[in-house]
Amino acid sequence: MGIFTYDAVTIIQDLITNKWKDIRPPRISAIWDKRSVGFMDDRRDELVIYPKNEVINYFGIGGQAFWHDQLLELEIRTYRDIKRHNEVVKKVVDIIKENITGTGYADLRVVSSFSKNYLYRNMYSYILTLSIRKADP
Repeated sequence: MGIFTYDAVTIIQDLITNKWKDIRPPRISAIWDKRSVGFMDDRRDELVIYPKNEVINYFGIGGQAFWHDQLLELEIRTYRDIKRHNEVVKKVVDIIKENITGTGYADLRVVSSFSKNYLYRNMYSYILTLSIRKADP
């Protein structure tokens, strides 16, 4: 039995990178790639992936098969205006909804979302909670 956490982050990064069209793509990174504090590039939108918990359920005869349900938080950060922020959020949600099933995972769903705009002065922030599931990674 393995874990699916790091593979799930890579799947989300690749999915958004490969399916992004029309508007300028954001920078996509996992939280562990963000090493510096206090530095940001406000000329480019950013998606930050935070892996949360992985629930592993056993199934099959004798518990030989495992179903992994990984929760991820995807923070969408933009710096221009609310119109641009809304475009980026909608684009990310559309990509996820169009790829509910795909290669490398059983299903991908948006399970909740909320805005953190009230916390920041010069940045717009929106959080999507994603569930990505796979059997026997």
